[in-house]
Amino acid sequence: MLEWTVCNNCGKILDNSQTSCPTCGSQVDKIDIGYLSNELAKLKFLVNTLNVFRPYCESLNDLDVSLESVILDDLFQWFAYLGLGDEVITDNELEFINTLLDSTYTKDDIYNLSDLKLDSTQLLSFKCLSELDSFGQGFDMHNLNSANELYECFKLFGKFFITVDNQLGEKVLGDYNECIGFLKEEYANITERPITLNIPSDEEEIEEEEESLE
Repeated sequence: MLEWTVCNNCGKILDNSQTSCPTCGSQVDKIDIGYLSNELAKLKFLVNTLNVFRPYCESLNDLDVSLESVILDDLFQWFAYLGLGDEVITDNELEFINTLLDSTYTKDDIYNLSDLKLDSTQLLSFKCLSELDSFGQGFDMHNLNSANELYECFKLFGKFFITVDNQLGEKVLGDYNECIGFLKEEYANITERPITLNIPSDEEEIEEEEESLE
């Protein structure tokens, strides 16, 4: 099972051998890919809710695809781009992709994207959600910012993906930071927020169990 060691205070992903955070000194927790799957489920719910606006998404007018499939395809390209940063797709990286996306990709599927350059490519998912955000905001849905939610998922999933083998090369980290910076610059309405894991403490878990028994 894919597992990461994460500081339960600052959210920093640590080496699996560490028992406390070297940055803030807090305790660490072990989390698995189920946490990321829950975050993706939240994004899917939002996107499927926005399907009512799909006829107003100009970028999808000539395409017979769903919003969800566009987003999952772009996430696959994101992981392929990061995985190919060191020119090697590991077993853990492939498991991460197929588990999170509920897919059956092969390493060859990823290697076929070796020329992919996300820093100069307009990801269709962001373009679509930006169009739908603009449409919804025109009807007093001023807090609608689904492109930002997608950005947060790209940022979160990317950090866990590039550390799935418990090591991180400078080239891959540079690719990650470059693309995240491109997305932030391209979509001016994106308001970045720090990654928080919302891992419940032992006391909170006990309280939740007691409440569920009442």
